[in-house]
Amino acid sequence: MSQPLAPGQPAPAFNLKAIGSGRIFRPADYRDRPVLLIFADHNTGRSAQAVVERVRRRFPRFEQLAIALVIDARIVPRLLRGVAEGQMEKEYRQAAAAIPSGYDPADHLILLPDWNGEITRAYGAADLGRHIHLFLIGLDGVVKGEYHGPDPAARALEMAQALLGN
Repeated sequence: MSQPLAPGQPAPAFNLKAIGSGRIFRPADYRDRPVLLIFADHNTGRSAQAVVERVRRRFPRFEQLAIALVIDARIVPRLLRGVAEGQMEKEYRQAAAAIPSGYDPADHLILLPDWNGEITRAYGAADLGRHIHLFLIGLDGVVKGEYHGPDPAARALEMAQALLGN
């Protein structure tokens, strides 16, 4: 496994289809705002919710900060991807129902299955079974912050505040 991208390195480009909205997500499309990428797998995906909730309390508008969850789904056999996607769609709908009115779920719930693990490997996100891995990408497409450890919600908020100045 390669080392995780460090601050100062360019963020690899990618295109992944979002669960729920069907939109194609490309970090380069968000050069007008920072992007927080949360990498998780089947063991840690639910812990990403705490990160999103904490960061969104401080930065509620999508125009301030885009947040996307990249799910390392390479463990899912090709024949079962439809079932896995159906489960993700169900969870997306449940979470979307909890989003306050005035906010578009397609902007606030960006779930990106990485079926082959290519994006996960490109970012060097590892040991996702223990902890989620965070990467904050700046307006210039460069990694501004990276964290992998036991307190991702606090660290995500610290990174976002340092970059956005609030």
